[in-house]
Amino acid sequence: MAEIAQDRLPPGYPIQLSGPLAWTGSTLESESERIYIRLSEDDVHHIDRALQHFKGLAIARGFASPETFPLPEELRQRLRGITKAVYAGLGFCVLRGLNPAVYTEEERVILHAGLTSHAANSRARNIDHIRDRTKDNPLNEKLKPPEQIVSMNFHTDIDVYDMLTMFTQSVPLEGGDQYLSSMTSIYNMLAVEDPEVIKTLFEDWYWERSHRPAIGEEVIRSFYRPLIALDDNGNIQVNYAGAFIGASATYPLTAAAPGLKPHQEHAMAVIQDVARRVRIRLAPQPGDMLFINNYAVLHARDSWTDSPTDPTRRRYMMRLWLHDDQQGWVSAPALKRNMGDNFDLPPEKQALMTGSEWDKLPRSWRVKSVGVSGNDCHD
Repeated sequence: MAEIAQDRLPPGYPIQLSGPLAWTGSTLESESERIYIRLSEDDVHHIDRALQHFKGLAIARGFASPETFPLPEELRQRLRGITKAVYAGLGFCVLRGLNPAVYTEEERVILHAGLTSHAANSRARNIDHIRDRTKDNPLNEKLKPPEQIVSMNFHTDIDVYDMLTMFTQSVPLEGGDQYLSSMTSIYNMLAVEDPEVIKTLFEDWYWERSHRPAIGEEVIRSFYRPLIALDDNGNIQVNYAGAFIGASATYPLTAAAPGLKPHQEHAMAVIQDVARRVRIRLAPQPGDMLFINNYAVLHARDSWTDSPTDPTRRRYMMRLWLHDDQQGWVSAPALKRNMGDNFDLPPEKQALMTGSEWDKLPRSWRVKSVGVSGNDCHD
């Protein structure tokens, strides 16, 4: 390894980071047992019983919890293994073994909320439905990248808590693979190859975020903050999505934005390059629940091709943001995350909508009073 000069890094930043997050895709390719928690037929039977128990209670979906979605202790402990993997392990894992095709839309929402409640005890306002809407956009809204079949660069979800989960409903004819990269490994490689980029990511950047305070209203919030920071436990945390800092030609910032400087543009190119070099590729299967440490691991995806006739061969993910009070990470203060806009509603007001219900809700109506996030937290 090339010698690293401490003075080329931000003050107090380590020359290298170690621990379970210091992985690369090549080191994990043959270690699927560290990535997947596989459900048996008996496990699925117990999950189905919990689903029927919850439905029998006739309560709002937001009340899904370990108490209302009860599972045997052995299965509960394995689901708590997800919590450990996300917060103290690789920073991600996949729960595999469900078949979404045998459940109704509402049942899949309950499954998502009920199972994830065993891994984390705090949940965001809403479940998002991520799929191509270019052929089904009756309101002619300007669609975000998650709503199109385009590839997406490495990023994190912005100003949400530390656990992200995506529940695969169906997969496309081809493409649509997911990629994960650990910020710890990215940092280690940058410290050797281009430590000035670490300094750049540590600096304050100009941000713009849209926010809907009420139905039909939208305001632009602008502020400065860095993209990476060390937390009190010595973890490198990342809060980064290009569209909010001026790195997207498709979604430009306002005319008042200062624009990226050359060294910032360089940093953006380098972080994408290094993320691709250390990434692991995941090929989702229907029923997979992917759990990611959103503070430590960046994610990306390929473009894809959906079937024009078979809805079961169209890429469709349900997304939910989580946090666990016992094991979860505390956001690094320097990153100035604003999570209050997403994790502030009691169970009876959480709009855990099905895909059909979500499609009927115009973007201008996606506000707190309706039980959903008023922010676009994903570029």
